[in-house]
Amino acid sequence: MTPLVPLILLAVALRLLGALLRPVWVDEAASAIFTAGNSSWITPQNSLVSLSDFVASLRLVEPGQLVQALDHLHREDNHPPLHFALAFVTAQLLQEPGAVLQPLTARLPAVLCGSLAVPLLHRAVLAASGERRAASLAAAAMAVSPLAVAMGLEARHYALATTLVCAALWALAAGWRHQQEGRPLPWRLPAGWLTLNLLGLFSHHLFVLCIASQLITVVVLASLEQRRLSWPGRLALAPGLSLLLAAAWLALQGAGGGADQTAWLALDPRQPLQWLLMPVQLLVTALCAVLAPGTSLAHLWQWPFVIAAGAATLLGLLALDTIVWRAGRPTPLLLLFSVSSLALLLGASLISGKDFSRALRYGFVFVPGVLGLLAVAASQAQGRGRGRGRVVPVLLGCSLVCCLAVAAGVALPASYNPELLVQEIQMQSREPIVLVFQERPVPDGQPLIGYEGLSIAWHLQSHPEQVRQLSRGGAQPRLMLLRSDGTSPAEGIQQIERLQGPFDLWIINAHGAVSLALQRSDCRHQRYASGGGHLHDHYRCSP
Repeated sequence: MTPLVPLILLAVALRLLGALLRPVWVDEAASAIFTAGNSSWITPQNSLVSLSDFVASLRLVEPGQLVQALDHLHREDNHPPLHFALAFVTAQLLQEPGAVLQPLTARLPAVLCGSLAVPLLHRAVLAASGERRAASLAAAAMAVSPLAVAMGLEARHYALATTLVCAALWALAAGWRHQQEGRPLPWRLPAGWLTLNLLGLFSHHLFVLCIASQLITVVVLASLEQRRLSWPGRLALAPGLSLLLAAAWLALQGAGGGADQTAWLALDPRQPLQWLLMPVQLLVTALCAVLAPGTSLAHLWQWPFVIAAGAATLLGLLALDTIVWRAGRPTPLLLLFSVSSLALLLGASLISGKDFSRALRYGFVFVPGVLGLLAVAASQAQGRGRGRGRVVPVLLGCSLVCCLAVAAGVALPASYNPELLVQEIQMQSREPIVLVFQERPVPDGQPLIGYEGLSIAWHLQSHPEQVRQLSRGGAQPRLMLLRSDGTSPAEGIQQIERLQGPFDLWIINAHGAVSLALQRSDCRHQRYASGGGHLHDHYRCSP
């Protein structure tokens, strides 16, 4: 364990650095509501309020309200409760009730849980391959995996899910090693394995694919080796029972609350190219587990990271190609687990009509297996060919450079960057500022989460110096969440029509919603643009 300590510390440092540097974005704000223990309906609607009132849903509730917080999650969201329970307890330890949740507080569970994947993948690969060098390389690969770092710095549940996949893979490999060596299977192993699978299911619904992959791996390995099915049968008991319990859980849980946060993943059967792109997109996700070029630039200081990440990606691809060609026979267990995980995720997309391959975060299902498989190949490559001791350190070094680019926000960036929008508002505004967030129509009874306004307000709340810079004439920005049910105009429009000026009006549209048409002759439209992915209209009103 001692040799792993530097790798664990490196993993924590990389994730913590990104958690400190990168601005929050829409999906993190949606998760933070339930981390704070609140309902998504707390945010005032159709009414101009102060920043403090707008972020009411991010204020921590009392420590004893965990059950109520999880009830809000069940009724309003579509995610399982484990991460949110851990995040709620962590927040209570770090902040006082009534305080607005700090981004670092919300992100800390992901930072720590994501770093635990390093020793767990080490144990999994050691049990699967019996090679200490391969296990050490797997731990190093997980510590500096750009995709794992990106998931491990956000206030969301994907880092925890990745870690539990590593733990389940360890249980699978340990059980199979017992079978291979003819040793009795201690009851603690299947019991712990079952517990890990249930915890994984309580972290993300798609963990069911990991459970199914375990069962497939056990059955196929037993068939390939043509052994009696007594031991494999016992070994299949834990994943088999887990799968039955998962089916019962999913049947009872369903999709959780009424929030549909995956509508953007819908497959259009009239466009067959989408179906053909899915395997390619899964391959890109697998590559992002080791390499990630810089694709986003917001500040001049980020230029070196963009250049370094691009160069590291090209050099890393050459090193990866060399490793693959020098590798010998892959470890069957890791190969089956990785391939079946990929195939099951593709199958889930085809069955559900939602393209899970489009979102890198769903790579948590197969990335641990891919990294383990690559670690074994790298270990084999170190003993073959000229310059055999260089190619693996080169690839790990390239991954580390890409991780620094992830932390800096130029590689694997979030879809939205409120910091860039705030900078544009600051530069373009002359009068007191009014921020109106135009939400897409939400039918009555549906939860109101995942709206852009909350992440922008959260960013401002955690950067009081930017709020002071946005103040004009001593007046701080006022905010409004403009919401309708789709059948009638939002009530807040009338307030905007009657608002006394002068003021700069910024209407931030939700995911490309139709621009709001103002019935005011004194409001002159300045521009329609995108700041950090936030589409917006800017009006200057001078009554």
